[in-house]
Amino acid sequence: MSTSRRAQRAVLTGLLALLLALGSGLAPAPASAETAAPSGLRAVSRSTTGLTFAWDRVAGAPQYRLAVSSSSRMTGATYLRETSLVQEVTGLRSATTYYAQVRVISTGGANLGPYSPVVKVSTLGSGGYPLLAPVGLRASVPTSGSVRLDWKERARSGERYRVQYSTSSSMSSASYVRTTDNDLDLAGLKPSTRYWFKVRVITGDSAGTNRSDYSPAVSLTTTARPASVSQPLVVGSYNVKCANCFDGLADELPWAQRRDVVAATIEGERPDVVGLQEASQGWLKTSSGASVDRSQFEDLVRALGSPYKLTNSHRNNCVNSKTPTGCVYADRGASQGTRLLYDSSRVSLQAAGSKLLASKEGSNARYAAWGRFTQLSTGRKFLVVNAHLEPRDSSSSKTNWDLRRRQATELVQLIAAQRQGLPVIVTGDLNSHKWTPYGNAPRDLLTSAGLVDPLGNGYETTWTAPGATVEKRVRTDLSSYNGFARTAPAFDYINGTYLDYVMTTPMRVSEWETVARLDSSGRFVGTIPSDHNMVRATVWLPR
Repeated sequence: MSTSRRAQRAVLTGLLALLLALGSGLAPAPASAETAAPSGLRAVSRSTTGLTFAWDRVAGAPQYRLAVSSSSRMTGATYLRETSLVQEVTGLRSATTYYAQVRVISTGGANLGPYSPVVKVSTLGSGGYPLLAPVGLRASVPTSGSVRLDWKERARSGERYRVQYSTSSSMSSASYVRTTDNDLDLAGLKPSTRYWFKVRVITGDSAGTNRSDYSPAVSLTTTARPASVSQPLVVGSYNVKCANCFDGLADELPWAQRRDVVAATIEGERPDVVGLQEASQGWLKTSSGASVDRSQFEDLVRALGSPYKLTNSHRNNCVNSKTPTGCVYADRGASQGTRLLYDSSRVSLQAAGSKLLASKEGSNARYAAWGRFTQLSTGRKFLVVNAHLEPRDSSSSKTNWDLRRRQATELVQLIAAQRQGLPVIVTGDLNSHKWTPYGNAPRDLLTSAGLVDPLGNGYETTWTAPGATVEKRVRTDLSSYNGFARTAPAFDYINGTYLDYVMTTPMRVSEWETVARLDSSGRFVGTIPSDHNMVRATVWLPR
């Protein structure tokens, strides 16, 4: 090739490069790639008139548009915008098939990507849940033994929630708690453990009939247990009055009408352990007088639901423990109406038993029930003993006073036999108080054995409370026995008159409450649950 031709080619090549360079600034930019369609579109809750949809997050998506139609061609669709990953659709027809798809859109509503594949789902038919599952369930503030839960309010008047939780994502071996609020501090959990939580709406009665699906589960891991941190333990004593002891007092209602209020009273205090008295082992009766094969304590536990359990559910100390008829004696640990109830999500039962106390011939046998427990949040063990002692016979007679003293002596012996060096809590209706003629023998014997009355409710005390250990008092001026009086018996004193007790070996007692729902004039609101008020103490087990 000649030199002139090589020069011409070089010039042409340079001009071509220059034109290409200039042209690159004038050419239109290539179109940006579409945002991907959301994946995982699904219905997470269904009701008779609504559907809740959820889908997976698309990175950088400003918001989403959900389309819902009764036609598979998506004609006549309803469109909803949502910035989160969950959208409720209400006002739908029952037992009807709907189709849905979702896409990413800009904040102004412009389409940024294609719709997802269409999913098909039907609303529920007659008899289905009338409500959608609660949304927005969150688990937060984990400690070594507790988690805080909250969700958007869904329950209507007369309804409440059931929280389900488990250490398995399949929710196997789950525990349950009922609450009227749309938040819950759930305590008694194991440290360093992952939990899954769900919530649904239920009816507010003892049946707790489901009103919605469960929400999708959320999970959280509790923190490790600090070696030096204590956790509160809530204990109570409650004489619920035996179901078949109806006296027809002016404001007394039969057990069937009191049961749910008694259960709500217990649930409201959320005790870890409560000693029950007069939770009868006898068969219940209908309003027409027919017998029902269910005891009062079984009926109460059924009303409470999980996680509450009894330390012993045998009715009688017979081979066939369901009935005393034709009884062949066998020690089944039964203790008539004197029972221990516990929250199995907060404490675990290690051992339990009962002791027949000295009893009056021809009268009800008197028992003490005991249980050794472990507080799950701390691993600390403790003993609870619950008793119901003989009532007084007459103001002048000392017969039952002597019998109560003997029963209290046996109670002290039982504590010594079962204590094993553990902290002790005694609950019970001791049928003795600071104005009892001849003295308050049960309290005297228990304090002599090293137990403490947190109220300091000594014999004939009024304006003083010697030896009191409780830090905060709630209604301690009330008497524990109310006799179904509409105006709750109360005093101007520091402490009312107490037949019902929570006593402890030395330990911190941060609060005591004599539980009564009263108006500003001191009158009971609504149904009076029992002729005794529940008493509740918040204690802290020593290390």
